Amino acid sequence: VNDTLELSRIESGKMTLVPQPVEGRDYWNSVVTALRPTAELKNIRIDTDPSSYPNKLIWIDRLKVQKVVLNLLSNAIKYTPAGGTVRFSVEELDPPVSGCTRRIVVSDTGIGMSPEFLARLYEPFAQEQRPEAANVVGTGLGLSIVKRIVDLMGGSIKVESEMNRGTSFTVDMPIP
Repeated sequence: VNDTLELSRIESGKMTLVPQPVEGRDYWNSVVTALRPTAELKNIRIDTDPSSYPNKLIWIDRLKVQKVVLNLLSNAIKYTPAGGTVRFSVEELDPPVSGCTRRIVVSDTGIGMSPEFLARLYEPFAQEQRPEAANVVGTGLGLSIVKRIVDLMGGSIKVESEMNRGTSFTVDMPIP
């Protein structure tokens, strides 16, 4: 229900950004740490190096950026079989790329997505029906919300995926 309401707020233009100062390295680390227990329960390794996160004060809408990262990480965990790996990284883009100053990459060794599904990946309620994902529960709203938040922030999101080999999302954001 919350995702449906949030999508409605975004589409009606009623979602606004509320930036606040945040310690970068601590923030990124806390987002990853929140999903570590879920990954461990599935015997999935989260590969990340918190010491490589840019350690600068940043101005972000902490809840909306957190929603983007948590959605991408939780999807990676959901669609990666036991024994797999999810990778998370954040880097400073210097010089900025199209006005974006941070690059967030979430990749996995999961089941991947078909080219047909990639064409409609960000549509509300879109879910690829595959036997490998039979036990995965979700509404199909997460990536739609992620895309709209990234667009609202003036950023970009790109995906590369190969069936049975994994998926990689790259999000560039203008974070002062």
